[in-house]
Amino acid sequence: MLPYIHFISAVLVSVILAILNWQWWQIILFFIMAFFIDVDHYLLYLFTKKDFSIRNAYIYFKFYKKSEKVKEKLFIFHTIEFLILLVIMTIILEQILFPMLLGFMVHKTLDVISSLTAKEKRYKRAFSIILYKAKRK
Repeated sequence: MLPYIHFISAVLVSVILAILNWQWWQIILFFIMAFFIDVDHYLLYLFTKKDFSIRNAYIYFKFYKKSEKVKEKLFIFHTIEFLILLVIMTIILEQILFPMLLGFMVHKTLDVISSLTAKEKRYKRAFSIILYKAKRK
């Protein structure tokens, strides 16, 4: 899903949270996770292409087409292990991390909707770090 859709969705949900009297720091944590979770795309681009340009990374992922020849990509913040870690940490630090878990869930929900409705898949995304590493052996 394109970043601007995540941004608009994060802003809209943040407004709803403000109306529901969430504290400002909770709304910021929610927004950070709902929008900035895609930093893993940039990090992957940075480490594989050795290019610091955010613009080039955006263009790369926007036009990168999924094909049978394309290797699966590991976006670490989009994996089941990251979700499990976040859930465990939220159980321990509920008040602090619940907004981040909610932001993650909003982000992932939008990604799933986008994936299910997309006419053309852009790239293969690894579901799990463990499965990704196992396939590489």
